[in-house]
Amino acid sequence: MSAATRSWATAEDKRAELQQRLDSGETAALPKVVETKRSTIAQEIDLFIRAKQDEGRSPETIRKLRSQLGLFEQFLATRSKFFASEITRTDVIEFRSGWASWKSGRTRQNAQTNIRGFIR
Repeated sequence: MSAATRSWATAEDKRAELQQRLDSGETAALPKVVETKRSTIAQEIDLFIRAKQDEGRSPETIRKLRSQLGLFEQFLATRSKFFASEITRTDVIEFRSGWASWKSGRTRQNAQTNIRGFIR
């Protein structure tokens, strides 16, 4: 259950208040737990690739997409980011900074286009 705060002290206060209400038998006014379903980066990559397949992209293009987006997913995992909603502009910029060793400028340009398409 979320305390809907970023403050540890406030969360502890809310926890103590809730525990006191539970101990006294008061359950009617307990807050409802809202489940939020977040997409993982892996799920979003799979969805993006399926969309590209449906658009009729070639198997070679799909292979490259899987490779490039797989590298992006691994990079994000090293930063403990597993949900698409956690990706920031800084993540993309820092991921791109490691592309200097890639074979050609054209490869880097295509990868940038693919990452941009995925992020949107």
